[in-house]
Order: sequence, then structure tokens, then C-alpha cells
Amino acid sequence: MRILGLDIGTTSVGFALIDQPEKPHGAQIIRIGVRIFPEGRNEKERTPRNKDRRDASLQRRQIRRRRCRKRRLSDILRKAGMLPEFDHQKASDSQKIMAIDPYMLRHEALSRPLQPMGIGRILYHLSKHRGYWSSRVDTPRTEEEEKDLGKVKQGISDLTSAMGNQTLGSYLAQLPTDAPKRGRYLGRDMVTDEYEQIWQAQAGYHPNLLTAEFKTEIAQTIFFQRPTFWWLSTLGRCDLEPDSPLAAKSSYLGQQFTLLQRINNFRLSGGNARPLSEAERNLLLAKLYEQKHITFAAIRKLFRPLWEADGTDLKTKFNFETDPNDKTKFLAGHALEVDQRQIFEADWANFPEPTPARIAQFQGKIDKCLRNIHYRQVTDENGRERIEILRPGEVKDAEVKAIGSLMSDFGLSQAQAEQVIKIPPTPGWLRHSTDALKRLVPHMQASMRYDQAADHEYPDRRLRVGGLARLPSRPSALANIRNPTVTRVLNEVRKVVNNIIAADGKPDKICIELARDVKLTPNQLSQVNKTNAENEKARKKAAEALTECQISADNRTIDKYLLWKECQETCPYTGDKIGFDALFRQNKSQVEHIFPRRSLDNRMQNKTLARTDMNLRKDDRSPYDAFGHTDQWPEMVERAKKLLPENKAKRFCSTLGPPEDMSERQLRDTAYAARAAKEFLLLLYPQVAGKADPVDAVAGRITGRLRKLWGLNRLLHDSDEKNRKDHRHNAVDAFVIAMTNRTMVQRMSELAGQDRFGNKWDFPLPWRGYRSDLESAIENIVPSFRVLRKPAGQFIKKHALATRKNVAAIITLW
Repeated sequence: MRILGLDIGTTSVGFALIDQPEKPHGAQIIRIGVRIFPEGRNEKERTPRNKDRRDASLQRRQIRRRRCRKRRLSDILRKAGMLPEFDHQKASDSQKIMAIDPYMLRHEALSRPLQPMGIGRILYHLSKHRGYWSSRVDTPRTEEEEKDLGKVKQGISDLTSAMGNQTLGSYLAQLPTDAPKRGRYLGRDMVTDEYEQIWQAQAGYHPNLLTAEFKTEIAQTIFFQRPTFWWLSTLGRCDLEPDSPLAAKSSYLGQQFTLLQRINNFRLSGGNARPLSEAERNLLLAKLYEQKHITFAAIRKLFRPLWEADGTDLKTKFNFETDPNDKTKFLAGHALEVDQRQIFEADWANFPEPTPARIAQFQGKIDKCLRNIHYRQVTDENGRERIEILRPGEVKDAEVKAIGSLMSDFGLSQAQAEQVIKIPPTPGWLRHSTDALKRLVPHMQASMRYDQAADHEYPDRRLRVGGLARLPSRPSALANIRNPTVTRVLNEVRKVVNNIIAADGKPDKICIELARDVKLTPNQLSQVNKTNAENEKARKKAAEALTECQISADNRTIDKYLLWKECQETCPYTGDKIGFDALFRQNKSQVEHIFPRRSLDNRMQNKTLARTDMNLRKDDRSPYDAFGHTDQWPEMVERAKKLLPENKAKRFCSTLGPPEDMSERQLRDTAYAARAAKEFLLLLYPQVAGKADPVDAVAGRITGRLRKLWGLNRLLHDSDEKNRKDHRHNAVDAFVIAMTNRTMVQRMSELAGQDRFGNKWDFPLPWRGYRSDLESAIENIVPSFRVLRKPAGQFIKKHALATRKNVAAIITLW
């Protein structure tokens, strides 16, 4: 069997192809190496690398359109005799007109007649400063874009308040001489309102020139706004119903799906970790159909009678509340349902008719009306479909049509219909179609999780069509991936795997491991970096405190100090105070693993302190297994909830302990990016019923332990720590990943408990002589680098040898 190991990071792909026959010591390394490339995002800003180019392109486009707009307006005004022919000479009529203060002209135009040239100067100035125009419907924006937009809106609001009843031009003309007139945030409504007033005031003096038709032509030239749109293809497609359009987040069914998905994943956290009971779930659902959001504190208040009855701690928190990656402080309700309840009030219970079919028909009509008021779908001359946001004038016509339709179809009063169409839409689309939601939502209403409902309605959704000879350059499996880092990484994986297939044939099995950075969104990575910085600061303070007490500040001692402070210097098992000397000098207390060492979880989240004799009594068991049937257990539970963080209290108080097959859980990586990479690589293999997938995503924690057990960290330097400065460490990791299997992980789990007693691990090796084979292979590695800049430019084009075959020779001559 040939196994390909892939160590996939944000800037590298290490690979190792191992031929492993049935005989235990007949394996050999076929190919090993590493591919280096730049990340798909900028390292500091964490923005896509094409953002600067895209922003510059947008700016050039805006400048070009502004120039074309001014040129068209100048031609119209010159033909009407309202501007002279352009001449760049200072003494020309054109320059004299442009030298006149336009703000004073705009102010005087409201009260006295102006010459046609003066009016033309005003119109030309308005075309240069026509103000910010909102698309009316809010589209999804980044945090930085929201911040910038907030500044614009605040600036417009401040200027509107300062203007009072004056026009924009009048207000700016009367400012003190030293006050700046430019550089202010202007609203499009300010400019169009002033345009209307100036035209009306001057039309009486020039009736033959300033006609209604001419006014429309000038307004169309100055204020024309291209529609805001996005291509339909960029929205992705529904995995369950590929031929059906995606459901809008603002739709009734879309909001219901989102609400049920969140409710069905809602849990109590800490020591009382459990799903919501049926009574709790019904109570919370009813509340979320009556109000647009509810805070976690309000949920605790809502559940108080139920919790008092069953003995649940009234201060219990929820999983979404304690999730560091979830920034929301509340649960969102069904906004559309809430708005409709407020519109119809007491009549809502029986409106339009209390039958599922009629309600579905009514909600479908509401969704269609609200969508048609804000958006339209069009097809361009090339057959590409796009969704446009309607302009304000088009919105008014659509509103009139929607009001009439609601009144005639469902008997709404005009006041009710007008209120319905004013319901604000939620921007964006879901990743599933309306047809799919209609099948999923009934199961989710019965408390099924989304994945359970999807498996029930679409039992074949996990089937795949594989067996490709090579990985495709535009794989359909990556159609919905919008993360530039993941896209860049998988594209480089494609190059590596296809080259290996071309040279050595398709491997029988592929094992992959993804670096943490690949799996996280920019916001999640930012939060991780922030947490890491805080942890580093805490460790530095701990080291200083230990040094002052003349204690060696190594990593194990610092961990012990942090755990000591975390549990408030108290043993959670006995309640005894832990003194500094008792912990660091007398060994009366020890670091202990909450879930036993066989779980292979050596993180700080799985550690606390215990009195030494209690730690020996606990042995290699969970707290519940060791003390759950004793009289001290209730006190231990209450003490752990008060002393330990919620995630540790949950582990400590768990009556289940670690999963029985913890080795399998530790072996597999189920992160989104890992699943995407696995699905991509599975395109190479046909699905065979009853056989396991030939692609596995391996957890990095396991490969790190194996690398140390096999002494592979010392291949690249003299330390037991990984040498990340040498690119070849990715190839070493790929070798370990290829050799990782369930048997080794189980063996590691079985022997983990012996390490605490100082016993030497009797751990199986990959094969006899593996170390010398790997060392020899690593010495011959030449890292492959992605080409960043290809030979180009005038020198290459004009050089006598400038052909594709001779470009390399030219570069060599340099």
C-alpha cells in the first residue's frame, strides 16, 4: 500500500509518499519534499492579497466615470450656451467662468436672476460634488467598512443639523472665510434638493432655456447612478437542491430555519451541561416568536421557575454565551414574525386563516413582495444573471404594486399593507434553497438538529462521484469556498498531488493534517492571537513571580503557577488551601489531568491541581469514576463550579467521563477546512459501499506526540523542539502523518498512563532503520517555491533572445 502524507499549512505543503507493504519492516520512502508559497491573505491585515489591486481598480473606475460625467455635462451646457468652449489659457472665457466662486452663485441663484453662464457654472459644480448615495438596502460589509460608513452617516447628519432650513450652497457660502467648504460628507438628497430649488427659482427668468425636458436631461446626467448588484453565480449553490435558487435570509422560512438551527444547538454549559428540556425549548421558542432578540440573562430569568423545580443552578450559563468565537450577547428571534404580530395585533392569531396551507401562501406572498420592492433579477447580453438593488424611484413604483396585491389577495387594509412593505429586509442569502428548507424545517421543529434532518431527507447527500485521474483545476467541490486562504492552500495541494500522481501513480491512501491558521476565519484568528497575547503576558508575570521566590521558571513550573492561581489556591477535590511551599517545594499538591492521560489531552484545559494523596486515589480515572459514588462527590461538584472556569467545571462534573473511543476522536480532524480538503482529495477515489474513505484528516496533537516519541525533532537540529526555521520540517511532519494510524493512537493511549511513573514507553517504530532512511531522504530535499514574479517587462520583450526558450538563459546571464 502506498500512503501519501500531507502536512498542509497556510504557506507550505509538506509531502511524503511511503510504500508500506504487508510485512512490518519492508516500508520505504518513495518521495518526500515541501512546497512553499505566499499566503492567500496579507500577513498583517489578514485581507485578501488582491484587495489593494481591487481597491485601486475601483478608484480608477470612479475617476473615469466622474470624468466622463463632467465631459457629457460640459457638451450639453456648451450646446445650450451655458458654458464657453474649454480653453486652458488663463485669460480665456472658460477659465474666467471657472474662477467665479460657485458657492456664492449657488446662494444668489435662489434670490436673483443669473446669466446662463452662471447657471451653467452651478450645474457643473454640482456634478463634481453630488454627495453620497445610499443603496437603501444594507449589504453585508466588513467591520472596517461599517466603521467608515458610520463616519459618513454621522458627518451627513451633523451637516444636516447645521444647515437648518438653508440649502447646502447657501450654508457653505455664508461660512467664515477661513472655514473649509470642501472635505465634508455630503448627502445626495442635499444636492438634489438644492438643484430643484435653484432650477425652480431660475426657470422664471429663463423659461425658454430651462424647460422641463432640459431639466430632466441635466438631472439624468448629473445624478445618474448605476445599480448596485452582484452576480448570481457568486452566491454559491444549494448542496441539497443544486437546481433551486438560494433562500433569502429575510424570508419567513429562512428566518425560521436560522432560528431553529440555533435553538436545536443551544445547551446549558458548565457542570450542568445538557440540551434544553422540552419545556425549556417550547418556552424559549414562544418568546423568540414574540420579540426580536433575548439576552442570556433574560433567558435565565425565563427559565427560573423550571430551574427552581428541577434544582438547576440559577446562575448556569449557556454554550453560546461562553463560546469565545461567538460575539453575540443574545439569541436572535424571528424578526418577520414579530413585525407581523405588531402590525396585525390581536387579529394575527387567526390571520389570514389558521391553516398551514393558507399561512404558507401568505408568507410566500410577503416574501415575494418584500423581495420585489428591494431587488430585481436581470440577465445581461452575455446571459449572465445578476441581482440589482432598486433605485428610490423604482422602489416607490414597486411599493404601490405590492400594496395593491396584498389588499386584493388577502383583504388587508391599506394601512396594514403599507406597514407590511416597510418591514426592513435582512441582507444576504442562506446556503440552502427554499425547496430544501421546506423539507428540513418540519424535522427541525421536532427538535432534530440540522445534520440529522438533512440526513433524514437527503440520505444520499454524502455520496460522491470520484475516480478522477487528476485533481481538477476548477473543482466543483470548491465552488462554495470563499476563504482566500483555503482556496490558495487547496490550489497548491492540487499541484503537489497531481505531480506525485504523474511521477509515481495514484496513492492508495492519503492522510492530511491542516495547520490551525488554515481552519480559522480572520475574526477567529484575530481572537486567537489576542488570547495568545494575553496568555503570554500572564506567563511572563508568572515567571517573574517564581524567580522572585527563587523557583526555576521553566514551562512546567509556570503551568503549575497559573493553575494554582486559576483554582484560587484551593484544591477542588478537598477544599484545602494550597500554600506556595506545599506546591513548589514540598510536593504536597500536584498537577493532575481531569480526563485521564489515556485521553491524550495534555492541554491546560484538561489540567488542574489536587492534593497529592487525592491525586493518587484518583489514579488514571475521571473525577466521577474515582469519587462519583462517594459522599464527597456533591461537595466536589459545587466546589469545582465555584473554583474552576466553566469549561473545566464541565469536564470535572461530567458523569460520562472521556469518550470510550477517545483515540479515534483525537485522531480525526473535523474542522471546516479539513473537511473541505478531504472532500477535494476524495475526487480521486470512487465511493465503495462498506469501505472506509481512503482520505483521512489527522489531528495535529497526535502527530506532534509521535514526532517526539520517534525522536524526529533532532533530525534538523540538536533540540527536542521542532525547528520551524528549516522548511524541511514540513516534510518530516508529512512522514509522521503518513505513518499515523488508529493502531498507533490506541497504543499511545494505553501507554500514556505509564509515563507518569517514569516507565519507558514500549512504542512501535515505523520500520527497522526508518530514521536513517528518513535522514538520507531529507538531506536530498530541495524545497519547491511558488513563482511570484515571472520574467517580463520591456527588456525581456526587446532583447534579441526574448523567446520563451531563452528567457532562462537571459536571467542566468544577469
